[in-house]
Amino acid sequence: MYIRDALLLFLQVASTLHFEKLREICNSFQNLGFHPEAIDLLLKYTNSQDPGGLAISFDEDGRPASDVVRGEFFEKRQRCYDLITNIVASVQNAGNDFEIKFRKRVLEKIFNSDDRLLHEYLYIWFIRQGLSEILLTIQDAETIPMRYIERFLAKPDSDIPWEIKTDMLWKYYGHMKNHDKAAIVLKGLANNI
Repeated sequence: MYIRDALLLFLQVASTLHFEKLREICNSFQNLGFHPEAIDLLLKYTNSQDPGGLAISFDEDGRPASDVVRGEFFEKRQRCYDLITNIVASVQNAGNDFEIKFRKRVLEKIFNSDDRLLHEYLYIWFIRQGLSEILLTIQDAETIPMRYIERFLAKPDSDIPWEIKTDMLWKYYGHMKNHDKAAIVLKGLANNI
């Protein structure tokens, strides 16, 4: 009860928190086993730090190095996303049914967010951790929406090599029973080898 009350108070003042204090609060929530609540606070804080969506437009414009102002908003979001991936990492090795349900709650909190940059940041994190199969199966297995995965996999960028994303894209289409699109992607992959 007290933790939930504390969360409500922190949510009210999220925009005024300094980042180090936010990190400390989220670590406390996490140490007490309130990972989803830490996610709630981080999502609120992230949105409060970039209410105009400057980081999103910065990303859509190709992250121009000369745009220092929007770049700073992008960096602020990235720091929050780092805290979120720390939470995901702490619940990733779920073993028993309780831990699996708990991990599902954490991932639902994140992937129900409409923050495209967060989704893409996590997709990159999962791929770099060697956990790309989770991205391909989580939507089916845990009924968690993966709103931006198709867009992410189809978009060329420098964060993840084209071959990896293309390989994942055809598998994603296969999981979604969209075999026509999977075949088109596979044909394109074969033509470029």
